[in-house]
Amino acid sequence: MPKFGEIKYCKVMHAGGLRYFYFRLKRYIYDKETNSFIAGSYDTPTSGFSLDGLSTEEVERRIRLVGPNVIQMSKPNILHSVLSEFSGPFYI
Repeated sequence: MPKFGEIKYCKVMHAGGLRYFYFRLKRYIYDKETNSFIAGSYDTPTSGFSLDGLSTEEVERRIRLVGPNVIQMSKPNILHSVLSEFSGPFYI
């Protein structure tokens, strides 16, 4: 994690005519009007829900705005997991 005053560089990606990057699990999208990147967000309405779910167009719009609903995680190495588990103070 960068300290105060440090600069953190993020890779800008291009997809579907959008320029965006992720920083601290948040998607930032390039806005041509302000010539800057803005945080993608979506306020969920509290009424007007449909039993049929979202339309395909609405799903695509939300994915373009805030990105996919996933968190990238690396799969731990089994040997590293076993060694770190049994090298703790409770097993020695």
